[in-house]
This record gives sequence, C-alpha cells and structure tokens, in this order.
Amino acid sequence: KEAKETSSLVADFMSRALEFSPEGQTVLKILNHTVRHKHRECSATVDLFSVDLYRGDAEFLKSGAAASYVKRGSSIFRIKSKTAPLGLMKNVDAERIKIDLEGEDYIIMLSDGIAQSAEDTPWLLELLSKPPKRNLKEYADSILAASLKNLPHTDDMTVLVTRVIRTKD
Repeated sequence: KEAKETSSLVADFMSRALEFSPEGQTVLKILNHTVRHKHRECSATVDLFSVDLYRGDAEFLKSGAAASYVKRGSSIFRIKSKTAPLGLMKNVDAERIKIDLEGEDYIIMLSDGIAQSAEDTPWLLELLSKPPKRNLKEYADSILAASLKNLPHTDDMTVLVTRVIRTKD
C-alpha cells in the first residue's frame, strides 16, 4: 500500500511539474526530498524518456529504474543505469543517457516487475529479437503476456512501447 501511494505521488507530481519545466533533474530533487521525509521508509523508481523532435535525439533519465530497450532493425540496445530509487539517499541518484534516434526505432520501457536484468529474462531478449508487431498495443501486450508466463507475479508489471517515425521534410 505504501509503495502504491508513493508511486502515485511521484507520477502525479512529475506529470504536472514537467508540464511547466522540462528539467527533470530539478523535479527529481524536489521529489527525493519529499519521499525521504515521509513518516515511513519508502522509495520510488523513476524512468523518464524525452525526445527533441527538432534535433531527433532523445534522453532517458533513470533513477533506480529497470533497463529500457531500443530496437533498431535486428539490433537491440539495452539502456540501463545502476542508480538508486528516489527516497533512499540524501542526494538524487539519477543518470542521463542520451541516444540518437533513427526512423523505425522502437523504444521499450519496462517496470522492474517485468525485468530486473537481461540475465534474469532470456525470454525477453528472445522476444525482442523477433520482428516487432506494427501495432504498438499488441507489441506491448505480447511482452506482458510473455512476462506473465515466465515470471512469478510478485510485483506490478508495466510495458510501454513507442515507435519513432520520421517524416520527410
């Protein structure tokens, strides 16, 4: 219950704050302070993905979050960070990871209920190595279904899939 409340607080605050300021690091500092000063020990992972549509580059901002993946043709790139969740340390432990996007890239973001590490989830790498489904909801649902088949149901499971489509100038 405490984790659900903290997660809801973090998600709600971040979505509202990022509407006014795209600087995720400042938002994380405020949230870290808030989570650390709750009456009970709690923490929250944060996994942000932002895209500069003009330049065509993107950035992950991760704080204790599970790995994300970029699928580019037959290649799979794992985007991971060894940072602590918000609320565990006095200072925010977050990492920015910049990537260049290409047309037809798929961005796959997962909660830690789906994948703690690639070593724990060989089924995930096998699934991602197959051609992706064009329908993004079906693609996310297939990842979720595979996780339900291969993992114990001890944590929440979230899958987000985004596809980059380049248009001609």
